[in-house]
Amino acid sequence: MKQNNSFSNETNHVQIEAPKPFLDRLLENQIKILTLLESNSKNAINQGIGDFVSEEEAKKILGKKTTWFWQMRTDGLLPFSKLGSSNYYSKADLEKLIQANMIGANEFVLTNNAKINPKK
Repeated sequence: MKQNNSFSNETNHVQIEAPKPFLDRLLENQIKILTLLESNSKNAINQGIGDFVSEEEAKKILGKKTTWFWQMRTDGLLPFSKLGSSNYYSKADLEKLIQANMIGANEFVLTNNAKINPKK
């Protein structure tokens, strides 16, 4: 004899009977889907929006820490956008920063006209 569980929607008074293993698999799949959606949502926030990346992503790209970004913002050397408690940086400005620090590069100017003197 198969074991059945019932699902009842009290609003519409609909009752559906289904085998317990089916309902268990359904619940497992729902949990997996919710986990993936939450993960993708967090990744989207961490990666950034459009032409901007979050500070977390920028730290990975440049291999720098929070204090370095704070100092660059404070000195006006790296333009940023602040939304709530999150800082976002233009991918173009990060690329310019990388180019400015290429060995043999001359002085480089960012979009806010701040100058960066590359290490020699």
